[in-house]
Amino acid sequence: MNTGIHPLARKNIKQLPPQELWQRYQAGVTEKINTSLEPSAFASYPAMDKEKLKIAYADILLEREGIELAPSYIHFTSGLSEAIDLIVRCFAEPGMDKITITSPTFPLYERLAGIYSLSVQDTRLTGNYLNIIDIEALKIAQSQITFICNPSNPLGTTLSWLQVKAVCESVPGIVVVDEAYIEYADDTPSAAILLKSCLNLIVLRTFSKAWGLAGVRVGAVLAHPSVHETLKQVQCPFSVNSMAQSELKARLQDRSYLERSRQATNTEKKKLTEQLKILPVVKKIYPSSTNFILAELDSFSELMVIFKSHQCLVTSVACQIPKSVRISIGKAEENDFLVSIIKNSFSKNEN
Repeated sequence: MNTGIHPLARKNIKQLPPQELWQRYQAGVTEKINTSLEPSAFASYPAMDKEKLKIAYADILLEREGIELAPSYIHFTSGLSEAIDLIVRCFAEPGMDKITITSPTFPLYERLAGIYSLSVQDTRLTGNYLNIIDIEALKIAQSQITFICNPSNPLGTTLSWLQVKAVCESVPGIVVVDEAYIEYADDTPSAAILLKSCLNLIVLRTFSKAWGLAGVRVGAVLAHPSVHETLKQVQCPFSVNSMAQSELKARLQDRSYLERSRQATNTEKKKLTEQLKILPVVKKIYPSSTNFILAELDSFSELMVIFKSHQCLVTSVACQIPKSVRISIGKAEENDFLVSIIKNSFSKNEN
């Protein structure tokens, strides 16, 4: 039995011995393995502990957000999708347990619940911009895992700090706060501030959005070290490959990249929002702290056909919010093109 496992982990996860490869690596006795005698930049297996990357990221969290975390509170995964999958597998018993989601939200949470035969409690967000959470309902649900997406995907809105704090401190099971878009949210403190006082809290970060590394697939789990020991019970060794680690190292060393990325996106987002607001077909725009805009449209079906025919950066979210689309912030010419095809399509209809 691994004594470092989180107390809320599934019983059989607690009973598993630690993965032998992790043990050997942490003890410093892992032998060097030749995979090919021919010269190759990727012939060796990738680093497993990624200690230098953890230190570099911890420095950035402290410098940029005032969040002081030891490297042991950071664990890297192959994108956030792997992190979410690992959390569900480690903390919810298939066929028995329940997760809670706060819809509209990222659909992967519910998808994984279906894959692992978990029931789903949907505590829908309320308010004009769907940014009010029913904290009492979350407490009553008594779910093994509660997922909160902040800033929201697909809404783009944020929950208030007091709401997030109340959830983290009052819900008995694992609380996962998905902060994939937090770098765009200037006035939204991270839930990671609470990690040292909330053993049941897991904060998720990604390098796919503002950090611009979607193609190499790297995510970060911020949590008590016992959470990471639990995840390593089921995570495949070497899941974060050498190329991903190399690209992340270079990106973390470029201290100005993140701010350049944020500023470029926020400038274009503000401009696009103003352009969309004056279009009669756009009925509602949600305030956005992300790299996309959620808009409610008239003539929704007709517009979706038009968007598809022009390969616009638009995704329908009508299954969660009627007649609504998520518009990704593109380059200036892409955003201008989107606005122009809407204008041109409906000016033709009026004539």
